Amino acid sequence: MTKIERTYARIVQSAQMLNENYRQQYGKSIQIQDIATTLLCTEELVLESMEYFERPQLT
Repeated sequence: MTKIERTYARIVQSAQMLNENYRQQYGKSIQIQDIATTLLCTEELVLESMEYFERPQLT
């Protein structure tokens, strides 16, 4: 796994945890903007990370 893949993986894992906690607390999903603010990154990076792991990976 490359450095960028590890970064993407950490972002996705953190976003999933934030969303789960938010859902338990408020009964709805957290917004991408709130994830980005919490993780101190851009909304684009959060979305790019999520999209990367949803794509089929070529081996």
